Amino acid sequence: MNINKTNISIVYRVGAMAAMPIGGRLTDRIGGGLICIVGLAITIVATVPFVFLPANANLVAVELSRALRGIGVGLSGIPSMTAAFRAAPDNLTDATITANILQRVGGSLGSATIVIVIARTTPQLAAFQTSHALLVTTASIALVTAVALAISERRESRTAASPQSSGVGANLQTVGRNERGTPRP
Repeated sequence: MNINKTNISIVYRVGAMAAMPIGGRLTDRIGGGLICIVGLAITIVATVPFVFLPANANLVAVELSRALRGIGVGLSGIPSMTAAFRAAPDNLTDATITANILQRVGGSLGSATIVIVIARTTPQLAAFQTSHALLVTTASIALVTAVALAISERRESRTAASPQSSGVGANLQTVGRNERGTPRP
């Protein structure tokens, strides 16, 4: 089997593309926090082998790890963005713009950092391993924030499901309004 850089790039993308719709559906069902945690855990597990990759690595194993890494990234991206948009329903335009800027600036800074690490590290295998160690570190930091997101979502769901939030007091905003939510004359 002839394996080259294009194949490795394709399997990563296929893994991510396959996971994104699944991550979206699961986010709608159970929230973004838990799905993001699973996705980032898969990403970390699939990236760690690249930190210790030998020069004569089995390229099929490399492709499988890249595909698994793509699945992890696909599972963590959609839920995190969905959670960001749900957190600001009244300011969705601002949230969209802010998330877009953060993605672009973060991606650029991350790419530049990886390039600097690779350029300053010799030999090439050590540079490859060091850059993936940096990716594991970054994903680990993201995992901590995903845990915070899951805890926040769990608290919100408990608050929404509590008897206090579903009692008469919770419906005070609807008093004096018709079935369409407009004020009664």
